Amino acid sequence: MSLQKIKDLREKRATLVAQAQAILKQESLSKEDETKFDAMMAESDKLKTDLDRLQRATDAQTEIGQRVEQRAGREHLSKDQIEAQAATVRDAYGSWLRYGSQGLSSEDREALQARFVNDPRMGAMPNIRAAQSVGVGSGGGFTVPDEQMASIVEAMKAFGGMRAVATVLTTGSGADLPIPTDNDTAVVGEIITENSTHSDGDITFGQTVLQSFLYSSKIVKVSRQFLQDTSVGQLETYLNRKIAQRLGRIQNTHFTTGDGTSKPRGAVTASALGKTAVSATAITYDELVDLMHSVDPAYQNTARWMLNFTTLGIVRKLKDSANMPVWAPMAQGAPDTILGRPYVINQDIPAATTGLKSVLYGDFANYHIRDAGGVVLLRLEERYAENLQVAFLGFLRSDGDLVDAGTNPIKHLIQA
Repeated sequence: MSLQKIKDLREKRATLVAQAQAILKQESLSKEDETKFDAMMAESDKLKTDLDRLQRATDAQTEIGQRVEQRAGREHLSKDQIEAQAATVRDAYGSWLRYGSQGLSSEDREALQARFVNDPRMGAMPNIRAAQSVGVGSGGGFTVPDEQMASIVEAMKAFGGMRAVATVLTTGSGADLPIPTDNDTAVVGEIITENSTHSDGDITFGQTVLQSFLYSSKIVKVSRQFLQDTSVGQLETYLNRKIAQRLGRIQNTHFTTGDGTSKPRGAVTASALGKTAVSATAITYDELVDLMHSVDPAYQNTARWMLNFTTLGIVRKLKDSANMPVWAPMAQGAPDTILGRPYVINQDIPAATTGLKSVLYGDFANYHIRDAGGVVLLRLEERYAENLQVAFLGFLRSDGDLVDAGTNPIKHLIQA
């Protein structure tokens, strides 16, 4: 059903964009033409939002299946056994969300405790693990089950874009994670004669160290009436969305513009200069071409653009020397492109304003995000009891940085 709906939406959007681009190809645009074009693109953006939402749901289901297979291999159990265990944990987790520890049966407690103790992700939360190991208390916390975790991760990708294109690593502990780098671009091979000695090809090694900063969702308060009147599925959906929104927003900001001091170093901060625009607020076709060609050819096959939505509005109206738009819509499931390369909308990228880096281009797989464990959820039973509310608090330990050996895989365009 979802696949057919995705196909239908793609076809509808392709028709709409073709009509909009026909307007843009005219020699000159009247005020009425510009208004019509903008309206068509707004409708196109709405359809793309719907498409992205359906795709994330599909990706979440795929992620769940992969997690089941990984657990089956790790714990030497069949897929059916893992799914049966997951159903038991899911039911117990739902009871805990709604009723707290006091409402858990002995079977529920055993299922959650086993899940907590055996979950390798909890190595990243030693303080919570130590507190929880003595029993399931009213303020206890648990790692979010795989199905909910997949939904949260997919939802976090929607907030900004960095998680959707970066390399994401998940580790069982929060210890510093060194990632080696080397710049071997200046070393070439050689022809040698028999019995001759070999030359040394010295390589300069370095490393990027990813830490694990503790991110909090801040407290999410839920009324007891809401707990009583909603289904477990609705409660899970609500909490997952709130946690994903809050963690996703702050992390994307740091993965984009963080300065690397007690927080991740963002892609904008770590990127190298590719092109300086002539204007403080405008961007030209030639400047985009220059930015693209400033990145080493080794990264071009997997390179993409990153810019905010307002800047995309500027780029959409640009034309090349043949009067063809530089922006093109998705075709047969492929993403929208700028100059033939896909792009990502990231609202944490600055707009085209004096002295700011408004467009990034390069291979974002070289930006590494490290998650230490998974999302841990705490239930605070007593804190807001007098207000007839229960509070929930989500945690995730993460870091991010550009892994670069001096070859500058991501470059930026800066406004004059």
